[in-house]
Amino acid sequence: MDNKNCNSKTPDNERETSTVYRVDENEYPLYEIAINVKPNKNCDMPSDMVGAYVSCYSGAENVESALTKIVKKLKNKNYIFVDILDDDIRELDAYKWNIFVEHAWKEFADYFPTQKELLDMVKSGEVFFGPFIGYSTESD
Repeated sequence: MDNKNCNSKTPDNERETSTVYRVDENEYPLYEIAINVKPNKNCDMPSDMVGAYVSCYSGAENVESALTKIVKKLKNKNYIFVDILDDDIRELDAYKWNIFVEHAWKEFADYFPTQKELLDMVKSGEVFFGPFIGYSTESD
């Protein structure tokens, strides 16, 4: 079986969804979920921003669990979950984290955990966030 990201395109341009990446059999897969957030009271978002987009990462047994943990952590940081951007949910290969960061977040590579740190985070089911990309006006 080929190891493919669930966003990889098959010849008929459909999503490949059968591959599950795990650090090992007893560990969680790594999910990336793109989220739209709004600031809540006492949020550290700059006052001229009305919201932000953020890629959220979580080790979890399934997507629902990952999203629940992400929303809880956002709430604890005084953000309001608005929605998932364009149903953008991916399962990433934790062993290829460095390659992913180099391609997807090259200019922010120092912001993200190292390969070793990431594997430890996935094993513990930890949630972390990519850079927040703020916006100052509401879209229609």
